[in-house]
Amino acid sequence: MRSLRQDLNLLGRPIKLTAAVIADQNAALNRYLQDWPRWLQEGIIDAAIPMAYSPNTATVSRQIGAAVSIPTHRQVWAGIAVYNEGSRDAVEKIRRARLMGVDGIALFSYDTLLDSAGYRRNIRTWAWREPTMPTPMPWRGSQ
Repeated sequence: MRSLRQDLNLLGRPIKLTAAVIADQNAALNRYLQDWPRWLQEGIIDAAIPMAYSPNTATVSRQIGAAVSIPTHRQVWAGIAVYNEGSRDAVEKIRRARLMGVDGIALFSYDTLLDSAGYRRNIRTWAWREPTMPTPMPWRGSQ
């Protein structure tokens, strides 16, 4: 990741680098060699998206809570699964993640939203009643 960030910086443009990462920080480091908390702290990545895809809301809350507690000036977005649960459960996870102060939400997988108009409508109605704007990344220049 460090080499990739250096290569992107050489291009001289404010290219944002995000990473969808294993939500469990110990497993991420020890099984997948993802030291994403350090990547955030060192500013190597602009945002981490912990893939908190468990159908268990308490597990997702614990994983997202651990991610947002990392001392960093970069962003943490909540990776929320929509492929393995009902829309009410997904919206509850979105609500909790927002209360914890995430900078954004990423839903996985798009196919679930594409395949079910009812599911898509529920998510939009219950989680995004009003349009939202991306959280700025001032260290990367203009949006």
